[in-house]
Amino acid sequence: MLKKSGVWMVICGGISDGFYKMISNAAISMIIGIAGEVNQVLTAFQCNRLGESCFYMPGYKKPVE
Repeated sequence: MLKKSGVWMVICGGISDGFYKMISNAAISMIIGIAGEVNQVLTAFQCNRLGESCFYMPGYKKPVE
């Protein structure tokens, strides 16, 4: 349903393993562990700033790249 709707990216705080696998299998990109007001998160995404710790969910540790 997401793919048919044209969704190419999901930004979320958390997601179950089952939904993660379904979305990945649909070739939709995901950014997980994100918190904040929707407009602030979208602006940060557009400005490539979601890596700032102020957008991390409490207890979330960014994976080592």
